[in-house]
Amino acid sequence: MAGTINVTTSDVTGSNSLGTAIDLVLNVPISDKMAYRVAYSYADYPGITDYVNVFRVSDIPGFDSWFGPVDPSYGVPTPKEGTGFPDFITSPPSIKTVQDADTVGINFLRHKFLFDINENIELMFTATTQEDEVGGRRQSSTGTKYILNENCTTLQDPNCYSTGKYGKFENGALMLEPSEREVEVYASELTYDADNYDLIVSYSTYEKSGSSITDNTGYFAGAEVYTSALAGYYNQTAGGIWTTPARPYSPAHRQYTDAADTLEIKLVSEVSDTFDYILGYFNQTEEMSRSQQTYIKGVNAWKGYYWGVDYVIDPNEQDFDYNVSESIDHEAFYGEFTFHLSNELDLTLGFRDFTSNADANMNMSFKLYDIGPATDTSSNTDSDTLLKANMSYKPADNVTYFVTMSEGFRRGGVNAVPTEGTFVEEAGWVPFQSDTVTNLEIGVKGFIGDTYYNMSLYNITWDNPQLNTSTPIYGYYAVINGQEAETKGTDVTERCSRFTRLEYRLCL
Repeated sequence: MAGTINVTTSDVTGSNSLGTAIDLVLNVPISDKMAYRVAYSYADYPGITDYVNVFRVSDIPGFDSWFGPVDPSYGVPTPKEGTGFPDFITSPPSIKTVQDADTVGINFLRHKFLFDINENIELMFTATTQEDEVGGRRQSSTGTKYILNENCTTLQDPNCYSTGKYGKFENGALMLEPSEREVEVYASELTYDADNYDLIVSYSTYEKSGSSITDNTGYFAGAEVYTSALAGYYNQTAGGIWTTPARPYSPAHRQYTDAADTLEIKLVSEVSDTFDYILGYFNQTEEMSRSQQTYIKGVNAWKGYYWGVDYVIDPNEQDFDYNVSESIDHEAFYGEFTFHLSNELDLTLGFRDFTSNADANMNMSFKLYDIGPATDTSSNTDSDTLLKANMSYKPADNVTYFVTMSEGFRRGGVNAVPTEGTFVEEAGWVPFQSDTVTNLEIGVKGFIGDTYYNMSLYNITWDNPQLNTSTPIYGYYAVINGQEAETKGTDVTERCSRFTRLEYRLCL
């Protein structure tokens, strides 16, 4: 049995706490034919970002207003002077500062079992898990910093806020913005070592999920969403403080999942003087989902006090609801063949024949007023054969000349754009096609003394390039296809020693 353990402590400028990292590796020989290895890492990185305007939140019970009952409001910014009328409309928020909020915690664990079944067959199992927790965004705010004066009791006081500038590590978000992620990967690999080839069969499955909370308040306020006549969250009739939320607060909750099963079978020949090859089969089934819920916190009580009636449909004050699920099946056969034409000259030819199928479903609604849903269900299929060719010439041990032509592919898919129900776009926005790329590169690499160099000229052309954009009516994020694109350039890499590396790139 053998292993290592490393413990590191770090002191970060701008933080009030120390960071800790632990790395452990342990090798355990179970028998002559079996071995086990475990690797564990723990990291607790201190935060440096101070959230200086965090609203304290509380629940506001439901109440009877002039024209009917009003639903409770949950997780609403706490009014400094109370929740009654008119304090709920006029009271400034109760705020606090959270120092070093953007902490990062990582737990990583990997188990690996190796079974040497006989002199030709080896089996390996691997299990990996990781959990990440992030306390907030590492991002400093810019612009005007508004500071709530301690003696302010009503937002009708023009001297309620003073202004200043954000510090180097200060963030002005109204809420903490934590995120978390979990990843699990399980894999098995069987290797059969024959006289003239290796057969490798691998199967793996992974699942990852994550969630986050972000502050959408500034975006809504800047875009005048709160007071727009279309949304009707707040009213412009009376003017002044009575028209807008005294303590606007719009958290956006996001979640995602991604899981896949992958099978790969690969045949690798032994290196010979004349001919080498690789043949393989690849199959992957992937399931993905993503969702978002946006809330307008406090709108129940605001409408109850302002209008005397709560006409918001969703009792939890959830406004935007968005859900997308995708299923992708990818299958491919591939091969690579290398011909040793002489001691100095090699020719490699390769191919990849594939089929990709993608199905997607989306559902979107505005639950605050029960508007929607907007839906879409679409499919997309791609198939092609990609080619590769490489010629390398090595007249001496310290220099190699090469020329490569290769084709690449990026699958098409389905945009999460509604085409039925409310807030729809044209049907043509939903599917987007695959794009392909052809790369031509010519260059030389080698050593001059202890200095390694790699110089090349390249020309890359895209057909139907995928471009990120948004739809013209409602601004959904979407991918569209262009016609063509081209990049030309020069790459130069120089490594003078194991500690020095210089890279140059010129693109045209």
